[in-house]
Amino acid sequence: MAVSCKQDIRPPDVLAPNEFANVLTEIYLAEARLTGKTLLRDSALQLFIPYEQHLFQQLHYSDSVIHKTYQYYFDRPEQLEKIYAAIIDTLNLREQKLRAAPQPKDTATQTRKRILPPK
Repeated sequence: MAVSCKQDIRPPDVLAPNEFANVLTEIYLAEARLTGKTLLRDSALQLFIPYEQHLFQQLHYSDSVIHKTYQYYFDRPEQLEKIYAAIIDTLNLREQKLRAAPQPKDTATQTRKRILPPK
């Protein structure tokens, strides 16, 4: 009896793991920006939904492709785990770059030094 080995082939309208990781990273960063603001949930959603739509347009993905992709990987937890590992790596790398970058000087202090005479 021959056993057919059916490969799980990703449909063409489902994003590749690295593409989906990039999309989710941008979504999580947008959510984090809103979380940092003092907003009610309804207000945050009113700001986030248009941003999310703009992001999808910018990346040339429809929301239906994103939702179908999420469902596809949700049904494949091993692959989804790898995607989230990539997201964590990306966010950690971005954080390291931000911490290593020179911090902007306090412009108010610089202005005071130029205006006020030395003591």
